[in-house]
Amino acid sequence: MSSKLVSNPEAVDLVAYGDLLAGRVIVYVHGFGVKYDSKGLFSSLAGRLADRGHRSVLFDLTDYDEDDNIHLVPLSQQVKRLDRVVSQIQQEGVELVLLGHSMGCLVTAQYLLNHRPDASRAFLLDPATYNQIGLSMEAGYRRRSDAKVTPDGIELTRQSGRLTKIAYKYFHDLSFDTADLYHRLAGVYKDHLTVVWAGEADPERRPRVDFGGAEELVVDGANHNFDDQHQSLADILAARLES
Repeated sequence: MSSKLVSNPEAVDLVAYGDLLAGRVIVYVHGFGVKYDSKGLFSSLAGRLADRGHRSVLFDLTDYDEDDNIHLVPLSQQVKRLDRVVSQIQQEGVELVLLGHSMGCLVTAQYLLNHRPDASRAFLLDPATYNQIGLSMEAGYRRRSDAKVTPDGIELTRQSGRLTKIAYKYFHDLSFDTADLYHRLAGVYKDHLTVVWAGEADPERRPRVDFGGAEELVVDGANHNFDDQHQSLADILAARLES
C-alpha cells in the first residue's frame, strides 16, 4: 500500500510505503530518465519490504512539464533535492537509510560526502561506474538520429512522441572521476555500505571500481534493472536491515 504525502507547498512530493510511524525510513534514489518507481523496481522492493515492517519513501528526481516531456535535472540539483527530502524526513527524528540505483548511486554518494547525514546504512544497486560519464553521454546523444541540438542542450524524441530534454549542465555535472567518488565514499561509510551488482550487467558499460573494502554482493542472473530478481534483492536488503 502506498500514499502520497505533501508536507507543504515548498516540499518534495513523497510516495510512502509501510508503517508511517516506523522509526526508520529507507529513501530511494532513482537513476537516469525514470520516474520515482524506477520502472517498477523501487515500488516492488518497497512493497516487499513493507510486508516485513519497513518504511520506504520514493520521490522524483526528474521533472515533467504539462505535456509529460522529461526534463533531466543536473546532478548538483538532484543532490539538493535529496537533501530537501532527507530534511523533511529527519524532522520526525527517524533513522535514515539511503538506497540508490544506477546513476542514482552517484547522487547518493555525492549527497553522503557533501552533507554527511547521520545515515545508518546505504545500499548501491548496480551503480553507474563509467568514468567521465557526462562527456560520453553528450557525445553519444549528439550522434543519435532523433537528437535535436539546441543552444540550451539536447532534445530526444521518445517512442511516445514526447521529448526528453537534457541541459548541457546535466552532462557537465557528470564529468568527473566516478571511481574516485566511490572510493572516497567507502573511506567514510565502508562499514555501513553495501554494493549489490547485477550479475548480467555489461562489464564494458559498468566496469567494477574499488569500493575500499565495503560489502559487495552479486545477484546472479540479474540484469541492470534486476527484473525477475526483486524478491532475491528484497531478501538481501532485509537481511542487512534486520541484522
